[in-house]
Amino acid sequence: MKLYFSYGLEEREGFVTANPEDLSFYENESIEEIQGQDVLEKVPDLIYFIDECYRILKPGSKCVFSSQHFANSGAWRSPLTKRGISEQSLNFASKEWREQFKFTEAEVSADFEVLGSFAIEQDVLQRNEETRAFWMRRYLNIANCVFFTLNKKEKE
Repeated sequence: MKLYFSYGLEEREGFVTANPEDLSFYENESIEEIQGQDVLEKVPDLIYFIDECYRILKPGSKCVFSSQHFANSGAWRSPLTKRGISEQSLNFASKEWREQFKFTEAEVSADFEVLGSFAIEQDVLQRNEETRAFWMRRYLNIANCVFFTLNKKEKE
């Protein structure tokens, strides 16, 4: 089974649309793939949500999420938004990252390989790398969306 998480009415072909706030009835390691759009900024407890995704996902499978970048005005359009999301927002989902940066603020059981990226406004893409980096650090509405792929490692 493949799950698509949404707070809206949209559906995704080949996926079962599911409520991201209640994953308790899914069995451990029973889901082949998870996708979600504009979910990470709205779930009540992001760490719990990611841990639950890890629990229900089969080894070798992945989660794919996209959200509005926190510095884009569109990120705050929905009254359901609870937090801003950046390309670093899911670093905590990697055990290696938690150990490297001595993350002890919360207990996390997930151990994903975390890949994050973002989409940049078209006119910014036409600038040189130095200008893009400068603008990204100082201006709003440069990045549109943040994308994450969370890969659950195969069992050893």
